[in-house]
Amino acid sequence: MEGRHARNNVSTPAGVCTRLESRYDRRANTHCPCQCDVDKTILRNGRATIRGGVNFITDYNYQLTQLNDGTMFYTAEIGFAPVIEYGYRWRNKRINARLQNSIFGFSSHRQGYDPYDFLFTCKDFLVYPHRELRFGSFNRYNHTTVSLEFVPNIAKRYSIGYEFEYLGVYQGKRFRRVSHNLIWRMAL
Repeated sequence: MEGRHARNNVSTPAGVCTRLESRYDRRANTHCPCQCDVDKTILRNGRATIRGGVNFITDYNYQLTQLNDGTMFYTAEIGFAPVIEYGYRWRNKRINARLQNSIFGFSSHRQGYDPYDFLFTCKDFLVYPHRELRFGSFNRYNHTTVSLEFVPNIAKRYSIGYEFEYLGVYQGKRFRRVSHNLIWRMAL
C-alpha cells in the first residue's frame, strides 16, 4: 500500500514520513571548554588591583543544526591568550573587569554540510575536530573574551557576571561565533 507525502512528492509506504515536520526542527549544542590561567599581580593601589598573565584554553563546540539530519558542526581550539584583569574592592564587595585575546594556537571547524553524513560515534567527536587543526595567529583565528564580575559578599564566595565572547576561524570557510553569557560562580 503506497501513500503520497504532500511536502516533497515522494512515494513512501503508508504511514511513513520521509521528513520530520518543521515543528520538530531543533538544535542541540554541547560546549566543552577547559581553561587554565597563570597570572600575577602587576599593581596594587589601595582598593584597586591590576593582574596580568596568560590563559591556556582547549575549547570544543559541537552543534547539531537540525535533529532530523545527522550533520554535526564542530569547532576546536587549543591556544594561548594574554589576560589583563582590573579589580576594585570596597567594604566586603568586589568588581572585576577582564580582557583576554588569543595570540596563537591551533583551530579547526567543519568545512562542509552533508545532511546524510551522520556523526554520532565516539570517534566522530574525538577524531574529526583534531583532524584539521591548523596552527596560526590572527591570520587563522581570533578568540576574544571580555567579562565583568560582581562579588556581592567576599565571605560567601559566589559571584555573578556577564561575559562577551567572540570566536572567529578564518581558514577555509570563515566561521564566527558571538556569545553573551550570564554567569553565576561559586567557589568550593
